[in-house]
Amino acid sequence: MQLKWDHWKRKIKNDPTHAAQYYYRMANGFYNAAGYSSSWYLISYGRASTDEGTRDFYHYDKDYIRVQTAEKYYAKARALTRDLEFK
Repeated sequence: MQLKWDHWKRKIKNDPTHAAQYYYRMANGFYNAAGYSSSWYLISYGRASTDEGTRDFYHYDKDYIRVQTAEKYYAKARALTRDLEFK
């Protein structure tokens, strides 16, 4: 997993004109692995209807239940883009 992060960080640093697109792609990855998507099993072994209202128990709950990292990267992508349709 760390290699993927290093890859994206390097791309953002070396190509700041496309940084918004890179942040958007990272946000999509986190969102698609959250409990709201059909790929939730990439993070968690099980899913319950009561997961949404619980406090963080596992280290991945901030991404699996609350989608915090995806939200952070979507906000960065929106702030960096000049494309009005993207905003």
